[in-house]
Amino acid sequence: MKKKRSVSNFIEESFLGDLLSFHLTLHQRIMAYSNILLVVSIFIFTILFNSFIGKNFQDFDVFSLSAMIVLLLSTMFVIILNLLIMLPKMVVSKKNNPLYYMDFVKRLSKEEYEKELYETLKNEENIVKAYADETYDLGKEILLPAFKKIRLCVKILIIGISLATILTIISFILYP
Repeated sequence: MKKKRSVSNFIEESFLGDLLSFHLTLHQRIMAYSNILLVVSIFIFTILFNSFIGKNFQDFDVFSLSAMIVLLLSTMFVIILNLLIMLPKMVVSKKNNPLYYMDFVKRLSKEEYEKELYETLKNEENIVKAYADETYDLGKEILLPAFKKIRLCVKILIIGISLATILTIISFILYP
């Protein structure tokens, strides 16, 4: 005969851990996307920067030079934004949450932390509240801003590459 699972067992064993794990997986994916954008941007920036070294600006026509400058500026902006993604702001919440490291690192001693963690784990409602606070803060304060910055990076890179391509085509047409 199967043993019936209670709601509390479900909360403790499965759901809360999966929810936090899901948020952490999203954070890992955002960091992976950020790293990919960073590598691509640095690669483009390095190639363009090396093409400027030892050259006289008079060797380039206006459109070629503009294309290179647009691409340099867009990749530089993407690099800076990606560094901001990798260094998110650390937020200390208004109420102590023993599951969020910034709360107990900044506010509590080891003994106070142990007491706070024990108090939280005593009651199911406290556990759910602590997990809810942790996942909400992670989503709102870290994941959402990072995701918005990645979208902005992709848009900037696509616009920069597109504009540079158009300027290069114009340069090939006007200055064969």
